[in-house]
Amino acid sequence: MNPIFLDWACTLLLGIITFTLTYVYLDSRKTRALLPPGPRALPLLGNIIQLFGKDLHIALTDLSKTYGDLVWLKLGGESVIVINTMNAVVKSFVRQGRVFSGRPRTRKTVEVMLGDGHDICMNDVGPELKFHRKIVHHFLASQTKQGKDKLTNILHQEAGSFHQTLEELCKSGKPFDPKFDVARVVANVLCQCILNKRFAKVDEEFHTQLRIIQDIVDNIESFNIVDMIPWLEHFPVPSWKRFKKSLAKKDDWMANVLKEHRETITEGVSRDLVDTMLFLQMEATATNNTVDLGRLSDCNIGHIVYELFGGGIESTTMSILWFMIYMIRHPEWQDRIYQELKSKTDESGIPSPFDRGSYPILEACIKEVLRIACVLPVGFPHRTMSDTTLDGYHIPKDTMVIMNIWGIHHDDQSWKDPYVFNPERFLHHNPSERYSYLPFGIGNRVCLGSVIAKMEVFLFCGCLLSKYSIKCPENEPLPDTKGLSGLTMRPLPFKIILEERK
Repeated sequence: MNPIFLDWACTLLLGIITFTLTYVYLDSRKTRALLPPGPRALPLLGNIIQLFGKDLHIALTDLSKTYGDLVWLKLGGESVIVINTMNAVVKSFVRQGRVFSGRPRTRKTVEVMLGDGHDICMNDVGPELKFHRKIVHHFLASQTKQGKDKLTNILHQEAGSFHQTLEELCKSGKPFDPKFDVARVVANVLCQCILNKRFAKVDEEFHTQLRIIQDIVDNIESFNIVDMIPWLEHFPVPSWKRFKKSLAKKDDWMANVLKEHRETITEGVSRDLVDTMLFLQMEATATNNTVDLGRLSDCNIGHIVYELFGGGIESTTMSILWFMIYMIRHPEWQDRIYQELKSKTDESGIPSPFDRGSYPILEACIKEVLRIACVLPVGFPHRTMSDTTLDGYHIPKDTMVIMNIWGIHHDDQSWKDPYVFNPERFLHHNPSERYSYLPFGIGNRVCLGSVIAKMEVFLFCGCLLSKYSIKCPENEPLPDTKGLSGLTMRPLPFKIILEERK
């Protein structure tokens, strides 16, 4: 071949490569200039280095101090925008709720957890999600409004059970970890509403369910290492192995629940959410409605029911435990709540969860605990459904969206002394401060179970302080306010003693 031709060909090829790389580089710089500010990303790794070694909510809050309300990150190959202030949340999740209500498509944990089925929390926006949310919303509304007598009876039953347990623990005079006793009564309210089942005691079956919930929650936190590096699923990662075993146990348990319900179901009598969904499934079968029948598969029913059960137990139990910690550290508020309860409840000492407005001090303390402890520090990831703009910045379609709830609850531009426990901020008329508050989310994806969760936290916290003061065991340090961060913020293990009020 002619050497001159080879020289020209090589020169031309080098020129094309140089032009292409230069064009890509300049185009990426132009595109980056339109995006929100953020730290420089490394090839392949992205900004994982900036998050390494810190709790996620702390790392994101630290980045917000440098880059502002909106922070742009790259996590592996995923583009991420972090929203750090309430104003930006309203502009995105409320005013552009439809655009910001998708879910990330590429999460390995969700893919393994759901298999061929769909739930509500992780499902993408579409007719199926709307269908499922409508069923659950109507059911929960029937429990808290039209059919509230049933829920009232359940709540009073579990309040009585909680009182009995506390009385036994108080008489023993020994320090105890309250976690499992709190989790049992919280679980029983949810179980009776959605599964027509209750746990009479903290037994092995109950511990098994708690372990399953904990393994699932630990692995579907906002950024799981297997989500960022999917091929790690083929390696013996201990947490991943536990996750898959727990999923198998969860699926077996739900299969038995559905089997028991089918064997005992009575036409026209809905005992719980499972019955409600099975009736709809039978109706779809009778009318040959293949679309609804697909949406009401056993797999989908199992995912939706367990999601409400597991998610409700985890977040509500952690809220009550954090309440205990802050009451131990601030006994003056225990005394104020006790005086309020003493003046407004009957001899049972059980405040009505349907009349929370009559107990402003208890309500203020609960709200302040939910703010400062921030049980869900970083919300479930969302995804943009189309290209959009936010605060003048370009946000491309399929961007992962993270709401930094911790940063919003601790924003010193919104809250005075945000790291100080001060329920007074919820007792005085100061709406501008209370604006930056969203313990149950916001917009199209707001927590469906928030109404029952608020009732449970109010009821069990009220029951506890109506007859007892909570104290730290002698010669023990006060419970730590720094928790174990994951999907939820869990308190470090602690023990308490109860002192009966005379």
